Amino acid sequence: MVVLGFGLVSWLILGSLILGRLIFRPSLPGALLPTIAIEIAPAPVATLAYLALSGDRADAVTAGLAGYGLLMVLARLRLLPRHLMLRFAPGFWAFTFAWAGAAIAVRTVIALVRGTLLPKPAAPAAATEVALDR
Repeated sequence: MVVLGFGLVSWLILGSLILGRLIFRPSLPGALLPTIAIEIAPAPVATLAYLALSGDRADAVTAGLAGYGLLMVLARLRLLPRHLMLRFAPGFWAFTFAWAGAAIAVRTVIALVRGTLLPKPAAPAAATEVALDR
């Protein structure tokens, strides 16, 4: 839980520095624009870490982290037309980690809410039948 706290504090500090730079400074060059997609990743990763620590139960913290992640995804989708006009550059690697984390977090939260996160353990029927036959 301490490491999750360190991660959240780091996310708060670095995230505010990055967003402040994006708001108050000139726009990034086209080749660097895709690297900002990495801003999507902290919320899904924190959601998964919190779910692992909280015993896989959805609560207000899970909803808050997932909601912030959704906000970041919507902000990225708004920039999709600008990304499509860019030539491919190494900065596009940022999409892979960020969107994979978001997809896994969405799948996990949906499965958790449905109650299908983990399969139900199979009943030891075969062992019971063998014991009864003797």
